[in-house]
Amino acid sequence: MMLEKFMKPVIRMILLLALLPSLISCQGNFLAKGPVVIPKKQMIPLSDGIQEGIWRTKDLHILYRFQKTQPDLVSFSGEIVFEPWLEIGFSRMDRFQLDVFFLNTGGQVLGSQPVYLIANAEIDVELNRFNRRLTLPSGTTAVSFGYDAKVINAGNDDGMDSYDFWYP
Repeated sequence: MMLEKFMKPVIRMILLLALLPSLISCQGNFLAKGPVVIPKKQMIPLSDGIQEGIWRTKDLHILYRFQKTQPDLVSFSGEIVFEPWLEIGFSRMDRFQLDVFFLNTGGQVLGSQPVYLIANAEIDVELNRFNRRLTLPSGTTAVSFGYDAKVINAGNDDGMDSYDFWYP
């Protein structure tokens, strides 16, 4: 029992230290002026027919499926799977918002649409599903995802009460 009480804060500290370089590199996105550009490896080019795949970051992965039903309309569904480190280190999801980004050929964000929201819920690393019909802005040639989240550790007395994470 004593070992378990000691190990949980140590595991959390190791996870936070491992994520520190990513957090530092993300600061440039907020300080930079100009349009947000999504890296090519995170872009999902639009084409006719049904498209399926997996979109990944260090925090989660999304099993997506979409189909253009009209030139400016897409039917979009997916399953969000959070990485296990979230459940190991934290007890609750204070907030989580998943957006679909509409991109031009250069990866610039033309617009976005929220497709999934969580507020004050237990962290569920299993499947979280969404299903939406979205209107594409003019010039959209690809899509991507973005998220903004905060996890908390309710009842924690070691000073590490919350952690914010996001993409991009």
